[in-house]
Amino acid sequence: MKATFNILIITLFLLASNSYANLQSKNDFNEGLIYEKAHQYKKSYAAFKKAAKQGLVDAQYRLGVKYRVGSGTLQDPKQAEFWLKKASEQGHVKAQLHLGTLYLYSTGELSKPKQGIAWITKAAKQGHAKAQFDLGIKYELGIGVTKDSRQAINWYKKAANQEHSRAQFKLGKHYINGFGVKKSLKMAKHWIKKAYEAGDHHAAGVWKKHELWKY
Repeated sequence: MKATFNILIITLFLLASNSYANLQSKNDFNEGLIYEKAHQYKKSYAAFKKAAKQGLVDAQYRLGVKYRVGSGTLQDPKQAEFWLKKASEQGHVKAQLHLGTLYLYSTGELSKPKQGIAWITKAAKQGHAKAQFDLGIKYELGIGVTKDSRQAINWYKKAANQEHSRAQFKLGKHYINGFGVKKSLKMAKHWIKKAYEAGDHHAAGVWKKHELWKY
């Protein structure tokens, strides 16, 4: 009976400790967001680092980005990889996109194109519109993959259906030139109009040049 009671006390203590640690890490993270908004990047870096070390995945992602771009700290691609990978392995889609991009465009030991495409694909398959658009670009230009117009269009469509204006613009252009799809000025009109309404500053010029209002 006494042993059971001791185990219960230890369990409750551990649960309380974990709850406190989780609360503290969230407080540190929120503090980091406040500093970031105020452009106090060294302070936001310090706050995100505290929260990241306590295991908060959003903080790990933020810290990885800071190391990647050199915000509030010196640029450090290895540290960027370390923290972005930690967050990515926990399913953080923005971290997966950043990690994939890091691997694709780095040189030396961090140049890992296959892993880069794999991480971007993971993010895209989870429905992240920017990752879907970026993957479309990779397939269109053959960056880290073999050029594939159909795959490019597939990912552009997924992003465009989530109101990603650049993907909508790309689709419109490709319906004009027949890249990966059958030429259709009617479909071009649809996507260029949506891109314009979403704020793409190139859309108006294409609309006018091809007189898409006629279709």
